[in-house]
Amino acid sequence: ACARAIGRAVVYHAHEPAGNAAYCGPEAVASTAEVIATACGPSGRNADYLFHLAESLGRWGLPPDPYLDELAQRVRAITQCAADAAAPARAL
Repeated sequence: ACARAIGRAVVYHAHEPAGNAAYCGPEAVASTAEVIATACGPSGRNADYLFHLAESLGRWGLPPDPYLDELAQRVRAITQCAADAAAPARAL
């Protein structure tokens, strides 16, 4: 047991996810990245949550998670592409 508080955390736990109407089952990393790149929920943008999670694992000295790293890389590419498309054209 911990003698003192070390911080606060929000934990998302899916008990028996197959029984949840929002559970879509296993899917390709590219499909998950498309959803995360555009989704926003009560805790904010899903992409921000993913990026902070991946960065925090490294800061805490935890081993890299290849799945999270690939997912973050794909989401960054999608969001960068969307930002580039939305940027006004520059005159040459």
